[in-house]
Amino acid sequence: MLFTKGRLQIIPDSPDVVVYGSPREARSAVITGRVVYATRTPRAVTSLVVRFRSKHEELFNPAMSVACQAELTAIVVKDGRVCAPSSVQAYDEASGQQEWRFALSVPGNVSETVFTPSAFVAYELMGELRTSGLMPWMPFGRAMCTTPLAVKRVPAEDSLWAALAAEPLDVAASWRSRLELSATAASRIVNDAQTYHVTGVVRPLAKGVRLLRAAFELRETIDGPFDADSARGHAAARCSHELCLSAPSPNSMQMRTAFAPTVAPELPGMAIDQEIQVAGALHV
Repeated sequence: MLFTKGRLQIIPDSPDVVVYGSPREARSAVITGRVVYATRTPRAVTSLVVRFRSKHEELFNPAMSVACQAELTAIVVKDGRVCAPSSVQAYDEASGQQEWRFALSVPGNVSETVFTPSAFVAYELMGELRTSGLMPWMPFGRAMCTTPLAVKRVPAEDSLWAALAAEPLDVAASWRSRLELSATAASRIVNDAQTYHVTGVVRPLAKGVRLLRAAFELRETIDGPFDADSARGHAAARCSHELCLSAPSPNSMQMRTAFAPTVAPELPGMAIDQEIQVAGALHV
């Protein structure tokens, strides 16, 4: 007989787990957090398990989910006893909560979180708790909860990957031989919560070109084998929301871009500190 009562919540110490280095050289990462069980009266917990598993988004076709990692399990409570290295805090009558600490090791070759038009890789933490009845004939209780968890991979400081990515960015493109745009940046690596400064130069290659707006856009593109034929070249879903808006400077030959004050605080992701210049002379 099953009887569900109480509210279970799993709270990781960080919303993401970071592995350093390539899949072949990265070390294991550790996920830590706490599990909180809220009830009106204290109950005997006989089992508590935390699992790290692939997530099946309801908004996507389940067939598009790439199961890149087997389910990992951390046993926190077994047969009513707390298993090392987990720890437990006694039931707090004031808040009506009982809390456990947990740690879960994730291998270094785990695939990063990716969302693309054709496939996605996502993970979540799931907690499952069982309680026993106050009397042998009373029903036992069961509670479950899940929370999303992102996996990020960054290059090791002394790796070749980091050395190549740290090289300055210098790219250029032209449009119909009438307009040329070049962009430079100090590095190809951008860390979380770090402003990325990009400088661009717009150069007209023909007369009669009128510049109305210029801005850079941040997009994430990831290549990987996602389908059955291991085809590559799937670009990530366009997460290039409007990061910056351009505004003309007092000098008509130069444009500088900045955040819109009413929009910037609500924008997710990283910021782009843009600077776009227009070539002042044209000789044809």
